[in-house]
Amino acid sequence: MSEYASIANKSTEELEELVTDDVAFELFFNSFERIRSMKTVQEELRNGNENLAQKNLGKEDGVLKLRAEAKELDGEYRKLLTEYEDKEHEQHEAFNRFSSSTVLTRLKASVYESDELSESVAQSFLDGNLDHDSFVKQFRELRKVYHLRASKLERAQQESLFIKKIPT
Repeated sequence: MSEYASIANKSTEELEELVTDDVAFELFFNSFERIRSMKTVQEELRNGNENLAQKNLGKEDGVLKLRAEAKELDGEYRKLLTEYEDKEHEQHEAFNRFSSSTVLTRLKASVYESDELSESVAQSFLDGNLDHDSFVKQFRELRKVYHLRASKLERAQQESLFIKKIPT
């Protein structure tokens, strides 16, 4: 309100001078306590911002080093993650060799192979390529392997059926 009073007390000539003379207006305007206070606060804020900017610029090298270090660590992490995923895949494949379905498939193939081998020995005997003693010895051995494998296959199939029936 004191600003209004100081303007109200001015004569018409003084008001004319304030309107036409920029220097006189600046002096009059800056004579108000609120304006001086506002300019002081503004100057303090400006100085504070400048100090903060100087501090931030002083930390720029450290931030750049940390950023480079973080980038390097990220690259190392990605490399190790890739290695881990590769090894996990290898482990999965290694364990898969021993899965029940793989073992059953291999066992079926070996039973078939044993049967075929014993049949080829029998055919060789029928064709006259083997004498009686050699045939009996080889055929017995091959049929023994065949029956052992067939027995294991049958037992494995029964166990896998039994395991499937058990509720989990």
